Amino acid sequence: MPTGARRLSSKDVGVPPAGSWRIGADDSPYPLERPVHTVSLPSFELARTPVTNAEYASFIAAGGYRDDRWWRTDAARRWRRGEGLAEIIGAEWIKKRDNLRRHPQLPVEMLRTGAATLHQAVSMVKLTAMSDVEITDALAAIYGSGPPRAPGYWDDSRLNQPGQPVVGVSVYEAEAYCAWLSEVTGTVIRLPSEYEWEAAAASGGRAFPYGDSFDPSAANTFELHVRTTTPVGVFTAGVSVAGCHDLSGNVFEWTASPATPYPHPDTRPGSDDPGAVRICRGGSWRHHWVRARAAYRGRGQCFVRNDDLGFRLLRER
Repeated sequence: MPTGARRLSSKDVGVPPAGSWRIGADDSPYPLERPVHTVSLPSFELARTPVTNAEYASFIAAGGYRDDRWWRTDAARRWRRGEGLAEIIGAEWIKKRDNLRRHPQLPVEMLRTGAATLHQAVSMVKLTAMSDVEITDALAAIYGSGPPRAPGYWDDSRLNQPGQPVVGVSVYEAEAYCAWLSEVTGTVIRLPSEYEWEAAAASGGRAFPYGDSFDPSAANTFELHVRTTTPVGVFTAGVSVAGCHDLSGNVFEWTASPATPYPHPDTRPGSDDPGAVRICRGGSWRHHWVRARAAYRGRGQCFVRNDDLGFRLLRER
């Protein structure tokens, strides 16, 4: 059985009980986290760790990027063929560049308030100075040419060790992996909804999976100064009540949920149109602790393949 198929054995999942769960944070400075509300969820099994490079390699070796069966929507199949991807991402970069040119103090202000790391602020300044041609060349260096054959950063030695979480995966790649693993294991495996994710991380109201106060030794966030991903499961002080690791920091994790205001029906999955926005949870090595809280709702367009963005599996019971 492929390595990835072993990820959801009984010892590799947390099992939050069925019932009502408190979602959100009324005292948050972020409007997307308000208001606090209660949702009812059936019991489910959430992987104890994000999917690793070693596990994702099984999907690549099985021909996952060549097999249409796992890319189940028109948008996903177009993405796999590389149709229009550079144009879509390039347009987003140009839009961000033009906004930064209109607001040149934005990188400094975001750095001052903790909304951006030094690396992110420097990247924004560099983007401001780039021409359209330079943006096109930069995208070619990141994404390559032609259809994708592996995640972004797959050849980056800082990020591609077997025990590290896979990063540089779009929604399309994460959902294709879930479809493949469902077939391999004969079970229903998918991305969690953001409600399911928060139920496992907050355990009914905790600010962090491990408690109500931030602990810099319990998660790989900006405060740790590692500046890359760490192998999954090494922060034993950060384990949630449900028994899951890395729900705070290390990598942001895709969910199935669209980025709509609270309260919303627990729809899944959200649209996977290239411009559609999904909720990402958990914070990452790039971000300060405030984004690693259980209630924080990050956002990403479906095509995004950041170096701090991965995913975790859910198996339906």
